[in-house]
Amino acid sequence: MPPTTTEKANIAIVQNFFEVGPSKGDMAAADALLATDFSLHVPLPTSGTVTARGVHKGEFMGLPPTGKPIVITGIEIFRLKKGKIAELWGEANLMGLMHQLGILPSSA
Repeated sequence: MPPTTTEKANIAIVQNFFEVGPSKGDMAAADALLATDFSLHVPLPTSGTVTARGVHKGEFMGLPPTGKPIVITGIEIFRLKKGKIAELWGEANLMGLMHQLGILPSSA
């Protein structure tokens, strides 16, 4: 079933959040996209339902850079109200990242 007009509008709002909004440092866009009573429920900064790849080049949780390639997954869930983002929940798979870096032993 194709998205409704309201669903399309909500999708556009969330896309703008990532493309031009506060996640890119545009605070004017933040005012336009976020409700005045916006609530953020995120333990660490994340960006969307995502798979990110990189190389561990900086200190993380006391571990000096290892140069290892890493992959981290996460998810963000948005609640919109009256055309603005009212709440955002986010979670990143930090356990998986810590396994990759050797901070925690593998469960295998």
